[in-house]
Amino acid sequence: MIGNLERWLLLVTIILGSYAALGFLLAAKGLIRIKELENRDFAEYFLIGTLSSVAVALVLGLLVQWAIVALW
Repeated sequence: MIGNLERWLLLVTIILGSYAALGFLLAAKGLIRIKELENRDFAEYFLIGTLSSVAVALVLGLLVQWAIVALW
């Protein structure tokens, strides 16, 4: 459930065009997990998961932005 909420928050942030807030969200996520990132296996899992979440949210957010501009 947390992952879904994270993706929705990223999606809304991208749709609103607040890329600085996107950076803040990613930095906060990293700071929360800083101790766990010492484990290499977890770090790879965390980074791949974060990258895929951001990529999905970015693509969907840009598509929504494009649709809003094209249909407005």
